[in-house]
This record gives sequence, C-alpha cells and structure tokens, in this order.
Amino acid sequence: MIGQRLLRLRSSKGWSIRDLQREADISPAMISRVERGLSMPSYDVLGRWLKAFGLGFSWLDGCQHEYA
Repeated sequence: MIGQRLLRLRSSKGWSIRDLQREADISPAMISRVERGLSMPSYDVLGRWLKAFGLGFSWLDGCQHEYA
C-alpha cells in the first residue's frame, strides 16, 4: 500500500508529521489518513510529499507490485 511506503519513507528520514507538514504544506490529518490507508493522496499532495524528500514520481515505480 502506498501509505505504508510513504510512512516508511518519512520514518526513515526521522521526520515527524509536523516536519512533513512544514516542508510539504500538507495537513497533519491528511498525512495521517494517507499513512494509515484511509485516504489516497491527490496528485498534487503526492507531488508535494515526494518533493519534500527530493524524490519524483518515478519513486512510485517501486509501488507497482503492491497493486498487482
């Protein structure tokens, strides 16, 4: 699930939800919902999320097997 991968990404960098909120301008509630699999991020939110970590959408290539 993409939310789990995004959570692992954030955790691996040692960032709190508040850190990501500041860097990506995403609400803490949205971050939490996505990471728990309760919501799917919009294209815009996902783009800001990945950009905050210096990543592009190509990072999602590793998610393909999770939707098979």
